Amino acid sequence: MAEYVLQDKDKAAFINKMNKVLSQLKPGLGVDNTSFVDVPENKDDDKTIFVTGDPVEEKVLDQLIDQKIFNFKIKKISLKEILQSIK
Repeated sequence: MAEYVLQDKDKAAFINKMNKVLSQLKPGLGVDNTSFVDVPENKDDDKTIFVTGDPVEEKVLDQLIDQKIFNFKIKKISLKEILQSIK
């Protein structure tokens, strides 16, 4: 499983870009709103976390991030490491 954080306002652009790329690789493959966990901070800076258990989605997204395809910030995170650091 892999997790990525981005601003909530960029969620629609993220879904569109991912679905465009994924549909070219394999018809029927895609992401939707059910793959997100909202993390409200404040009105101007709400974050959301995209969670995927699909290795194809993870590899594609890692490549898109490496190639700087997105025109907004997105970062791979580890919720497991974050939760362990809180203990």
